[in-house]
Amino acid sequence: MLQHLRAGKPTEIGALNEALLARAAALRLAVPFNTAVVLAIRALEAAAALPPVPDGL
Repeated sequence: MLQHLRAGKPTEIGALNEALLARAAALRLAVPFNTAVVLAIRALEAAAALPPVPDGL
């Protein structure tokens, strides 16, 4: 995933965890660790998509 983030490409987090989150929700199971991982990686993806901040700001 780190290589994807550094390259500005989408990660495989959807294939790895989002299907699990959907299945857990359907079964009314709490999966807080997996939820936190997905949210953290999605936040990193969003931050990587931002343009760089110019020097001096």
